[in-house]
Amino acid sequence: MPRLNAGGWKAGDVKIHSGTLDDIPSGWELAADMVDRAVVGAGGAYNVGQQFGADEVTPNITTSVWVNNHTLSLAQMPSHAHPLPTRKPGSSLSQSGYVNIDVVSTATRTSPLNSNNAGSSHAHAHGAGASSSSSAINTRQKSIAVIWIRKL
Repeated sequence: MPRLNAGGWKAGDVKIHSGTLDDIPSGWELAADMVDRAVVGAGGAYNVGQQFGADEVTPNITTSVWVNNHTLSLAQMPSHAHPLPTRKPGSSLSQSGYVNIDVVSTATRTSPLNSNNAGSSHAHAHGAGASSSSSAINTRQKSIAVIWIRKL
């Protein structure tokens, strides 16, 4: 059904204006809700009057971080000692992982046997790095700017 009738354009009708913003004809106004908007047909995926989209989008970026392998030297290790597991008198000498020391009965010991202190707590560095980047992406389609006016 044509929108033109004997009286011309109906109130609310929208059209492209071929002039400038300063010479919009009497009885018409700038269709402000259409400024900086592209027109998409409604009735399928979009409803009449629905506004959507953006001029730019910033995508999600995955950042990579890594730490280089590093083996501590004796000077870089914290000062520490290790308790020594011991073999009680009369037990087998073949027990794996035990120091071959005959000790006095556990009832008379007041502290465990430990290795000598080692290390000095000096600083050390692993070396590390990270990389990431993101920037806005222009998502506008190729377009031409026009002036949309609406009949009062």
